Amino acid sequence: NYQELVVLGTDPNDPDSDGDGYNDGQEQSEGTDPNDAASLPTRLVTILDLENGSVTGGGTFNLGVEATLTATPTAGYVFTSWSGDSEVTENPLTITIEDNKSIGATFTEDTRDPDEDGLSNYQELVVLGTDPNDPDSDDDGYNDGLEISEKTDPNLATIYPTRAVTITTPVNGSVAGAGSYPLSSTAEISATPFIGYVFSEWAGEITRSDNPLQIKMDNNINAVAIFAKDQRDFDSDGLSNHDELVVHNTDPNKADSDDDGFTDGLEVSEDSDPNESEDFPTRSLTVNEFENGLVTGGGVFRMDSSTSLTATPDDGYVFSSWSGDLVSDQNPLAVTMLEDFVISALFEQDLRDPDQDGLSNYLEVVRENTDPNNADSDGDGFNDGEEVSEGSDPNNASSFPDQTPIPLRIEKLQGQGLVIFAYWTGKAGKSYRVEYSADFQTWSLIDSRIVSEGFEESRGLPGPKGLVRVIEE
Repeated sequence: NYQELVVLGTDPNDPDSDGDGYNDGQEQSEGTDPNDAASLPTRLVTILDLENGSVTGGGTFNLGVEATLTATPTAGYVFTSWSGDSEVTENPLTITIEDNKSIGATFTEDTRDPDEDGLSNYQELVVLGTDPNDPDSDDDGYNDGLEISEKTDPNLATIYPTRAVTITTPVNGSVAGAGSYPLSSTAEISATPFIGYVFSEWAGEITRSDNPLQIKMDNNINAVAIFAKDQRDFDSDGLSNHDELVVHNTDPNKADSDDDGFTDGLEVSEDSDPNESEDFPTRSLTVNEFENGLVTGGGVFRMDSSTSLTATPDDGYVFSSWSGDLVSDQNPLAVTMLEDFVISALFEQDLRDPDQDGLSNYLEVVRENTDPNNADSDGDGFNDGEEVSEGSDPNNASSFPDQTPIPLRIEKLQGQGLVIFAYWTGKAGKSYRVEYSADFQTWSLIDSRIVSEGFEESRGLPGPKGLVRVIEE
């Protein structure tokens, strides 16, 4: 009472002298005026420093009242909890003011993704400036998250994810379609072969054979075009289109480019020019060296052409036959030049004896120089054969055979095989020469001796067939 009556002037019979809801003792302890209803006990709610949001509701409050604090996150953040003198999570927060409070709010990145574009609200609002409620902020067809992963601008429709088609430099052709394409779009590449080549297939990261080729651009693509020689033969001349166009410069649609009657393939195989009508395949007809006659008709001829060979024997010889690549006794000989031919002409001694003088035409013409159509060339009464056998000159009328011929006989003896002997009877003291010839041209000496009276001589002969003469010297 002393305090109320003497010191404070309050009503000792009324605990709340000023009717402000706070008793006089509480006001005295709080330093407010217990006689002034406007002077009330208060408490301070202090808001701590904040990041990424704000809090409203702090300040000075009458003791015992309720205060409401509201946390508001900055765009891209969410309220997580209160801190300081309150660690609850409800927002707004209602507290009874019984003492001073220091309260903070914790805000964290907003990881929600309402537009399901792969970006959190924090990323969209704080980092990128995109619309967290629109998955494709720039309406370019690619969602914001994809654009960020592709390092393109999700707020600029002209900058979007792309994929590239690169072309490895091809051989024997060209490829169109390299470049940059919007992601997931369809690109078309086409391969064009050089003349004489054909497109074969795609290789590398593409293993297909379509041409043109449609590619969905989900990834970067390196295309390799394989070109092969065009092995087709449109004109069936034995040359591929490649060889005609690239190697020989002939017409792949015309079997005989130079109209010379030979296909291009045949001309190439024959080393003639398939583009030059005056240069065509040939065949040679070669006649080997020959003796005792003459051959005409050899040379180089157009392939498939016809020609003939004529053999003309020298005097005293006759044509016998053709040998070598063609065997025939026809003269002249017709030849179709399908291939190269090497031919020999055979001439033989003319063994006919039209004047029946015992000498063949060959001996008369070649050896003795007598008339093959006159049995007695020198008209001395002895025929040419007799004179030759007797050793007289058939061309000299004053030279004629001895009238007393040496008796001569030939015998065949059987013994150790067949042996042929010549026998004659010589004159005493005379020398005789025995000669042998196989052809009336060359005579070889068998023996030369002086014989006795009445002695019959004999000599073995060197061959089974030929001529023997005994000459008195």
